[in-house]
Amino acid sequence: MAGRSHRIREALRPVMRRSGASLVRSEIQKRYFRIIGHRHLVTVPIESVRCRNDPFKKLQGCAGEPIALFPPSEFFRVSINEPVRAHSEYAAWLREWLLDRSAYTVPASRGGWANGSLVREVRRVHRESGIILGELDSAIPALVDEAISQRVDHYLGVFQSIRSHGLKRLQFPPIYCLDNGTSYGLENGHHRTAALWVLGHRDVEIMITPKALV
Repeated sequence: MAGRSHRIREALRPVMRRSGASLVRSEIQKRYFRIIGHRHLVTVPIESVRCRNDPFKKLQGCAGEPIALFPPSEFFRVSINEPVRAHSEYAAWLREWLLDRSAYTVPASRGGWANGSLVREVRRVHRESGIILGELDSAIPALVDEAISQRVDHYLGVFQSIRSHGLKRLQFPPIYCLDNGTSYGLENGHHRTAALWVLGHRDVEIMITPKALV
């Protein structure tokens, strides 16, 4: 048995190195949620949920505001009847904030995108093209556009999935919120909450967290 465990650990080691600590933590959270985490979910009115109140979201005009003011909400709404237009406008918005407004330099603790999913996507696309990317300001524009397009596909795909099948509990980690007394401040799950709001859902299931996640 010990030999088998050792072989399993050795087989997983390269995966662990490639995935990084954040992805390992995400997987642990998902497994915990599947087993017992769902017991701690509470249902709250979606109108009582607010965007995360951080410096970068203040620049975007949605810090502490209802999810209706989270910019991707509009792209989700447009995608219902004009998916091509929604994809184009969403990609342009991501490009502006990532590069022109330097979101890639702002740490997650301030609401920025440093080492976030889009930045990792840009690095992955470069890596698959044989390029080890240093600073993002040296990225190849065509590859940045490819990464942005793939990220938009992902978010619009999440919206369409929720539109067609609802928000399945085990498909994603829970949506964490801080209890602000009269409202709930999102710590994650802005896109899923925005999708539910655009689709007319009145309630959302959340998990209350005692402190900010980052």
